Amino acid sequence: MALTVNLDRCHCVHSMSQVVDVAIQSLLYLREVIPEPMQQLMQFDAEHKVVVQYQRICESLRQLFKSRNARLLREIVFVLGPTPYMAKEVYKIPIRLCDDHAGSVDFGCGESCESLCSREVRSVFMTLQKFLHAGASTKGPNTKFFIFARVSERLFNADTVDDIEEDDSFEVPSDELIKNRHIIVHEIHVPSCRKESQETESDHEHPVKAGFWLRVVPFVLAQA
Repeated sequence: MALTVNLDRCHCVHSMSQVVDVAIQSLLYLREVIPEPMQQLMQFDAEHKVVVQYQRICESLRQLFKSRNARLLREIVFVLGPTPYMAKEVYKIPIRLCDDHAGSVDFGCGESCESLCSREVRSVFMTLQKFLHAGASTKGPNTKFFIFARVSERLFNADTVDDIEEDDSFEVPSDELIKNRHIIVHEIHVPSCRKESQETESDHEHPVKAGFWLRVVPFVLAQA
């Protein structure tokens, strides 16, 4: 099943990273990995182990979503399950940026690249909340939340990035495996620009280009 998160704007690497962060927070709470919304946990229990892991994840993603890496990013994948290779639920976010903001090796972001405003962040939360509430949680006693990123080539800052490792053993489950194991798979599509937002769903179904997988080392273990 696919969900479109349409903000009627052109996305740069920074705004797309915010969409990814909102998706992480939404999945952690609405799939019952954490007992309260992340913002509440951060406010009232900053030393909670889940908060510490989430902050490590955020720092890893900040390094991944650097302007110089913009053209290398292909896809973010979230996996819920006891291990990354025994997925119960998979959520895919293809990373497609507006050409005006995709940047270059030399110059980074486009001049008008802007982060999401508060209204846009709330809109993403509400869209994801409605979508995720429609399905039942597959949370089990050993459920974990993992994050992977597909890139086309080595990150420009690979030598200085902590908590991100190449993983040549990970693959998104095949159609056969999805059927046999009853894996729930969703794609969250974020139109890269206003022009794409006006196209039909079939017009912007582009295959994710080949590359290799990076694993964000920190993961979140579901709380009892």
